[in-house]
Amino acid sequence: MPRYLFVYDEKDKSFPERYRVVRPSEDAEALRDAEGLTGTVPEADTADLLDKLLERCAAEASKRAEVVDAVDWKIVEVSFAAGPRRRGLE
Repeated sequence: MPRYLFVYDEKDKSFPERYRVVRPSEDAEALRDAEGLTGTVPEADTADLLDKLLERCAAEASKRAEVVDAVDWKIVEVSFAAGPRRRGLE
């Protein structure tokens, strides 16, 4: 299942940064374009990117960085639009 790293801004309910984790056998550029993502990140670099996103978000209370497994990016967007209870966070 695909994995996504992203920044979610709770203030304006947006995703200013969205990345898909890719394997060497995947066409990173095509996946990025097809899902309208900020970019892609190789599987081996996932933890490093997450650390960088967490650092950037620490300064802004309304933003948070997360990693999720989802069939595609639209599932993530729909899940966040449903609110925290629907995502099982409250």
